[in-house]
Amino acid sequence: MTAEILARIDTLERVNRRLRRAGACILLLVGAALLVGATRANRTLEAEEFILRNTAGKTRAWLTVSKDDDANLLLFDRNNNLRAVLQATDGATGGPRFILYGANRKEGAEIALAVQGASLIRLFDQNEKTRVSLGVTPDGSVIAVSDVNEQGCVTLSGGATEPPAIYVFDAKGKVTWKAP
Repeated sequence: MTAEILARIDTLERVNRRLRRAGACILLLVGAALLVGATRANRTLEAEEFILRNTAGKTRAWLTVSKDDDANLLLFDRNNNLRAVLQATDGATGGPRFILYGANRKEGAEIALAVQGASLIRLFDQNEKTRVSLGVTPDGSVIAVSDVNEQGCVTLSGGATEPPAIYVFDAKGKVTWKAP
């Protein structure tokens, strides 16, 4: 029985040594991975423009800075038609703009913010004429529906200093009816 017990102890000691070696190897590998990950420097990619192309080489997105120092993101469809533009600007429009283009490559909708706290949503017809607009300023808001000549046919407005009102205009822009 003593020989049998000694054989079992010898087997247990060999298994124990293997487990300790395996544990030490695992700890060494984990430590090395953590050390390599911790010493890896942050990577920054810098450029004046980025062009994203599909596998066929067609431009699908273009991120650029204009000569006025405005950031622009242009998105194209599969046929290389411009479909959307996001502009971060503080120039003529006063703030950022998001423009959607129709299949005819003309503006279909625009959302813009002005530095003075105003915001604007405009919807265009197929000839890029403003047909519906919604504007909000610190002084009030307005909804306008226009004809094909961009004349204000119906306007609903309201503000901090004036009560809400509805205006109807003729083709020459003259008020033909209003309430109140």
